[in-house]
Amino acid sequence: MIRTAVISSFAAAFILGGSVAANAQNTCNGLLAIEYVTVQTPNVVGSIDRVKLSIGAGSISGGNQLSVSQLLFGLDCKSRVCSNDTSNACSNHSECPGGFCLAILPTCIDDGSVAGYVGNISTTCPGVSWSANSGGGASPNEVMFTANAPVVIPESTFPFCELEFDFRKLSATSNDATPNTIEQTAGFEMASCNNGLAAASRISGAVGIDAERDTTPGPLPAPALGTTALAATAGLLVAAGIASVRRRRRRN
Repeated sequence: MIRTAVISSFAAAFILGGSVAANAQNTCNGLLAIEYVTVQTPNVVGSIDRVKLSIGAGSISGGNQLSVSQLLFGLDCKSRVCSNDTSNACSNHSECPGGFCLAILPTCIDDGSVAGYVGNISTTCPGVSWSANSGGGASPNEVMFTANAPVVIPESTFPFCELEFDFRKLSATSNDATPNTIEQTAGFEMASCNNGLAAASRISGAVGIDAERDTTPGPLPAPALGTTALAATAGLLVAAGIASVRRRRRRN
């Protein structure tokens, strides 16, 4: 069973409005990590796994805190697609006539109904509750979690808090070039620092799909003969032998 988490972080800093002095050196860095805290063994159709998203803040010049209000999670994502047809999964360039086969993670393009959202949200973010835009199942493929109040994170703090939830395997294979693996993504966008800048992050992880076990019953073994049955069989054979001898004597 494959159980991996590919962690990368991209912090984008840009001006939300107004102007910044030419000599300003302000920054806004947000951090995010993905971890699978529960993975079933074997991990087959119907198995429920649990994922944890950890959020935090890096260095913030010209400010001292980051506010996060939404988190995103892609349930199943294609690992590679054709540059000229992103609906077409591929494993090499020859499968993309006139284009190229590109690795696109952590961008998430729906890989079909491979995984479904279950729920059971829990969080360690102080004074905050989260809601999801999904009632369960494969749609929407990108689940958006919204906090009832911004999570305010001091600079240079990671992890500050976590969000956990469950998802379910819906298919025995995925629909891309990695049929035994479900690639997933997580991220946040438009998180804001208190210096007029913003941060965004996208990361990816993957969890394996195990082959279904063969539960077809095999042939039943022949019943073993116990001591009583063996004795009875031997008695019948002896009796048959005696009767045969008597018949021969009468004929003689």
